Amino acid sequence: MQSAEHVEYIQSVLDRVGVQSVLIPADATEEEFRHLCAELETRSLVWYADQLARGNPIHVVTDQWRTPTYAPDLASGIERMVRFNKTGLYHVSGRDLLTVFDFARAVADAFDLDASRILPTDSSRSPGALLRPLRTGFIILKAETELGYKPRPLRDALRHLGSRLGLPVTNFGF
Repeated sequence: MQSAEHVEYIQSVLDRVGVQSVLIPADATEEEFRHLCAELETRSLVWYADQLARGNPIHVVTDQWRTPTYAPDLASGIERMVRFNKTGLYHVSGRDLLTVFDFARAVADAFDLDASRILPTDSSRSPGALLRPLRTGFIILKAETELGYKPRPLRDALRHLGSRLGLPVTNFGF
């Protein structure tokens, strides 16, 4: 299903629940925060789905690595910190470390969009690339051991998101 109606539906539902694929670091400066917020509209799961459903090619960086975090998993981690009366620093994120390019392909695969329209590029050629480390992610072992935090693998998170939102999800493999 790759129609404008499909992507408009995805967009409207995700807008209502506030799902985003970008995590703003707690230590971001005000300038970094503004840049990150501006990037939400051009680098989010919704933007990928929208552009691909419209048949538009998208250029996505292959040299930036992230650990995408599913909002319900993040909420679970926070809830566990409160329930167990924990204080201190806990890294609560997804476990899967993958490139932004691979994330875009996973979104395309999950929602049956044309992944061949995802064109590889790198940060040096990406006009919207942020000045940030190419590889960012968290070691979540403390949250896993002390809180029992268990983030879903990305494929399961995308399936869960699709079922929560009533979206068709394919049996994708990545």
